[in-house]
Amino acid sequence: RYLSGEETFESALQVMRSRRFIVGTFEQLEPWIALIADTFGWPHRVLPHRNRVVDAPPHTDDPKLIDLLRKHNSEDQRLYDHVSSDTQY
Repeated sequence: RYLSGEETFESALQVMRSRRFIVGTFEQLEPWIALIADTFGWPHRVLPHRNRVVDAPPHTDDPKLIDLLRKHNSEDQRLYDHVSSDTQY
């Protein structure tokens, strides 16, 4: 969210809409890499899966800590949710 110089979702979104961006998420890494390859005319690559964690336990069960983290990261979460739901980035 700091790409705008401010800490808000709206300011980051404004910068993303005013410039050319290719933004991806780890959950959609393979399609994102394909988009990058297509955009720049590069060959398609498949990244190897290393250090994959399956069924990792949560880092904390403390509801107060979880609430604090959610409040602190709320603008980041809004940006992530927007990018995850919108294929134009």
